[in-house]
Amino acid sequence: MADAKPAVTDQEKMKTLLENISAYIEQVHGGWVERKRKTRRGLQQDLGGFVGDITYTGPISEFMPLLMLGQYVHAGKNAVFGGGWYEIIRRNSDR
Repeated sequence: MADAKPAVTDQEKMKTLLENISAYIEQVHGGWVERKRKTRRGLQQDLGGFVGDITYTGPISEFMPLLMLGQYVHAGKNAVFGGGWYEIIRRNSDR
């Protein structure tokens, strides 16, 4: 990660980049999977989420430091149940 650029810190710039990120989706393989669990109180908790592969292309380099960190820390909702786990695989043309 020595060659990584600084993460986006300007909130307005981040918002603009995120609003346009769908324009950089090249392929999607997979879909939404519903999972449920029962809590200690007997309540049902939804743990559904996307399972599959997404290929992005284009100017997403400003997100890479955050994405790289996220694949190791798994922060977010339901992380202890496996939510938010992902792996970044760079294509040869991206290196």
